[in-house]
Amino acid sequence: MKISTRSKLLVLLFLMVTISYMDRVNISVAAPVIMDETGWREDLFGIIFSAFLVGLTIAKIPGGLAADKWGGQIIITVSVIGWSVFTALTPPAVNSIHLLLLVRGLVGVFESMAVPAMASLNAKWFPKQFATAQMLGISGAMFGQLIAYPTTTWMVSHYSWPIAFYSYAVLGVIWIPFWFRVSAHSLMEQTSIAPAKLRPIEGEKAGGNAPVGGEDQKLSVMRLARSLEIIAIMIGYFCFSYGGWMMVVWLPTYLVKARNFSFQQMGWVGMVPTMAGFAGLILGGITSDYFLRHGRSMRFSRQGFPASAIVLATSLVIIAVSVESPFYAVLFLVAFQLVNMLGTSGFWSTASALHPGQVGAVTGIMDFGGSFGGIVGSLVAGLLVAKTGNWALPFYTAAGSSLIGAFLLFFCVRIKAPRPEGLLIREERGLALE
Repeated sequence: MKISTRSKLLVLLFLMVTISYMDRVNISVAAPVIMDETGWREDLFGIIFSAFLVGLTIAKIPGGLAADKWGGQIIITVSVIGWSVFTALTPPAVNSIHLLLLVRGLVGVFESMAVPAMASLNAKWFPKQFATAQMLGISGAMFGQLIAYPTTTWMVSHYSWPIAFYSYAVLGVIWIPFWFRVSAHSLMEQTSIAPAKLRPIEGEKAGGNAPVGGEDQKLSVMRLARSLEIIAIMIGYFCFSYGGWMMVVWLPTYLVKARNFSFQQMGWVGMVPTMAGFAGLILGGITSDYFLRHGRSMRFSRQGFPASAIVLATSLVIIAVSVESPFYAVLFLVAFQLVNMLGTSGFWSTASALHPGQVGAVTGIMDFGGSFGGIVGSLVAGLLVAKTGNWALPFYTAAGSSLIGAFLLFFCVRIKAPRPEGLLIREERGLALE
């Protein structure tokens, strides 16, 4: 059975995000050991986490604009090469805190380009299944954490923490030749389609809501950034990601220091909420597309369903950090990750529908807000714990922030009703290009 080019692209994009999250989570898993070796406290490590997120933030918008202009294939290639190099440079940089901050910031800069570039690609190749395709790719974030928890723990326990960084950097190098081959083939396949075959879908973009009269008008990044709806979704994603990023960077340390799991136990226990988040991301995208495909409104499918999931998730995380039993704490963290990740599709599919011809730019602006939320969340969590010793406080602030994000997503962003479905390049059957 021949595997379509689009299916190969989906697999490679999923693996790209998987590797990127292995590269960014390894320092979180190794943090308790690095802190013991260096004597650094939680507040200083919060700054180290945030250095990565500063880099991740500043290149989001340029990365999205570059993907719209030069193509997602090129930007993704540059992204993977860059973050692999600076991941490998992280262990030597620990000898100087200033050099470490610079290196982690550069890892963030190169990783920041990947997801907006992926959104730009998915908007072109999967307009009617954008939420499913984008969430499949982003689910690599959870899958990467799922792999990184036990493997990083094992490498740190049996060898040393630098081995994890060198090993994960090599994975990016191995991935690149496969991407060269498949992305080059996809470009040839796309450009070989006759223009006449594209006319039936002229105007159809991600979310299926482009103006019927023709292509979406191109706007400058400044005009996009001044749009009240784009500002609302950027702030909403800031609030949502405040808690999401805090879980990524601080969960391993929370399990060890607040719930008294051993370092080895943390490697396995941390996998369970991550598995739930992985399932939630995929299920959220599929469910959102299912509702839209079966006649539910764009507002319900892309905003109402995800916002409701986020609201429910906030109660679960409050319970998780309030119960005394470590078992029930992990159980409710699992439920939180599953339900909270259902809401992720709402932000990405809504953003892609605001200006379908500029998906990279719009999602880059939104993701800029998300990464900035991660900076604030990581810093605030470290400061609160260092000053009070109370690990529940950061999670309470994250719950309140997520509620604001859900409110902004549902009440402050308006997207148009979808136009009648057309065809993408060739007739689609599921997610395969026949």
